[in-house]
Amino acid sequence: MIADLSKQLEGKTKDQANSSSLGESTGQEEEYAESTTFQSNEICSYFPAPLSHTSTHLWHTYLPRIMEASKNPLIPELLTDEEDKKMQSLLQETLLPSRMRRALIHMPTTFSHNIVKHVVDIIQKRIQDPENNPPLRIAVFGGSVTIGRGCYGRGMSNHNCAWPKRLELLINQFAKMDVVKVYNLGIGGTTSNVATRILNYWMYPKELSKVGPDVIINSYSTNDSLPPWGVTEGLVVKVLDNARGSLQNF
Repeated sequence: MIADLSKQLEGKTKDQANSSSLGESTGQEEEYAESTTFQSNEICSYFPAPLSHTSTHLWHTYLPRIMEASKNPLIPELLTDEEDKKMQSLLQETLLPSRMRRALIHMPTTFSHNIVKHVVDIIQKRIQDPENNPPLRIAVFGGSVTIGRGCYGRGMSNHNCAWPKRLELLINQFAKMDVVKVYNLGIGGTTSNVATRILNYWMYPKELSKVGPDVIINSYSTNDSLPPWGVTEGLVVKVLDNARGSLQNF
């Protein structure tokens, strides 16, 4: 009886090994993981990576899709092979996986878990039922860099070329639906002090003033870090103090 049981167990082990080998050769394991690990209305369903969930693995796996989603259809003149090569060089030589890993070192603190969960819930409701759930509203504050000065053309600003619009396009084109709506509230030559007043007095555009933003991005680091005119000593300390002080008030 024991001998028969051993043979049965041995046979099952071989069957499992053969099944596993078949799955690896045909991609069945990956297909299974993609279809069952996450629900279709979950954010992670856009990144089905059954073998690894590290940022490096995701970056390498989805880099072609990221490249495609990063293109800006609002400026057709930039949809060229030359521009594609520039972007590819940027993603492969500047935005390396090592930088991606550093970005994940500081995880959300305990008190902010509910905030992150709230943002995720908004996105997932949008994915599940876009007709009855608005996209995630993101308000971006900043100076001339934020409004796209010198980004493309000769104008003082170009919102279609500026990075907030590119962020919106990247996310929505990757998701293949309007998951987020980014409001560019940048004003050239200003600092976080101006943005703080806008927040305190609820001076949002009409479309945003009804409910307010779900996420706020402060992009004033360049302007906030400017030292006082005429200061030549202790510049590093002055720059850090200015940036930290303005951000704390914000």
